[in-house]
Amino acid sequence: RLFVPRQIFSGDATPSAGGPLCVVRRHCGGRAESLNCLSTANYRAKSFGQIFFAWSMLCVSSKNWLLVPGLSILRVASGTVVGAPLDWVLKRTVFRHYCGGETLSDCHRVRQQLEASHIKMVVDHSQEERERPDDWEENLATKESLFRSVASEMSGSCKFIPLKVTSLISPRLLETVTSLVVRDPAWVESSSEAVLSELTEEDTRLWRSSELRLRHLCGVAREVGISVWMDAEQSHRQPAIDILAQRLMREFNSKGQAPVLFNTYQLYLRGGDARVLRDLRQASAGGYVFAAKCVRGAYMVSEEERAKQHSSGSAVHEHKTATDTAFDSAVTTLIQAIGRGEEAALAICTHNEGSVRRAISAMATNNIPPAHPNIHFAQILGMCDNVTAALSASGYNAHKLVLFGDYCDLFPWLLRRIDENRDMLGGCQAERPVLWRAWTQRLSGR
Repeated sequence: RLFVPRQIFSGDATPSAGGPLCVVRRHCGGRAESLNCLSTANYRAKSFGQIFFAWSMLCVSSKNWLLVPGLSILRVASGTVVGAPLDWVLKRTVFRHYCGGETLSDCHRVRQQLEASHIKMVVDHSQEERERPDDWEENLATKESLFRSVASEMSGSCKFIPLKVTSLISPRLLETVTSLVVRDPAWVESSSEAVLSELTEEDTRLWRSSELRLRHLCGVAREVGISVWMDAEQSHRQPAIDILAQRLMREFNSKGQAPVLFNTYQLYLRGGDARVLRDLRQASAGGYVFAAKCVRGAYMVSEEERAKQHSSGSAVHEHKTATDTAFDSAVTTLIQAIGRGEEAALAICTHNEGSVRRAISAMATNNIPPAHPNIHFAQILGMCDNVTAALSASGYNAHKLVLFGDYCDLFPWLLRRIDENRDMLGGCQAERPVLWRAWTQRLSGR
């Protein structure tokens, strides 16, 4: 599973029936190469201490009797006077392992390490949702500053920066628009922008001002050469975000150029793969590049709670296997489209080794070279580092999500997300024996 700010790619905890991703043979253009995720060489850029700590974290996360009470203790003690000594330790261990630091400058440490393995960064400074217009303008200025700073200080090292849409637009407005969209039982197959004409005068004004903010940020992204990853939201907001994304892609994702905006598709939602196909067709008909970031999902607990409160069916697939099938289907659909020469781009964000294996197999089947500029893979910093390094070593576009922010803000938020999706580290357990071998080899001087 891949965790990102406000976005956890859920459902990745269990490897596929085909077993963990060990060595995958790739046949493309008459050549055969291997993707070896079990090689200790994948950790050549990491220090002795980093390897041991990563192994230790996976050992702890594999035992619920340690993880569950440990998270509870951390959640209560972190940020208090009593917990100050614990925070001092965590800031220099766990926080440093999974995050770039407290400032953008702190991320240069991670940048140098990733560059040694030819891995790029996805940099993010967390922003939470807001309902006040003044906050939207402040968040816009902060996000614009991040784009410009990353482009200036880390030129060539960062390809994407995520955006939480509700930090720039009213969550209530998204819910209002979504309620208008889902009145049509067939909205998943044929979402229409016509519902915008039904908004009140005040909501129409809000929508237009929100679009202006997003257009401004997309203009900045295009100027500095870093694409926007538009984060997904809960199901009662997402259809409105889809409309925004379509309108912005039409303006900024010009054919023959790198896409400026990627929309996120949570494939644990029923109809998620149909939405991908719908938007791919709309882009083809509209003459612009369709860019999708495929994830499993971020809001499992809140979606279930909302379904109970409203006595409605859950928007999430009932079984994990259905989520896995939908995810792999959407990824394969887009890879096939790219193989046919259609204008599309794809970011595959997952720790599920089976999904990674099937994606690179689909690329080979469709004669797509590993370094195709419109297909990317991403995992979070500190998780499944062997998979990311192996992808990079085999020539694929590999990325690490690097979070930064004030420890007092970012770490409690990280704990909440881990607690909501406690099995997210499970997808990384295949990495544990590789880390142990790498550590013992370093210990013996080999």
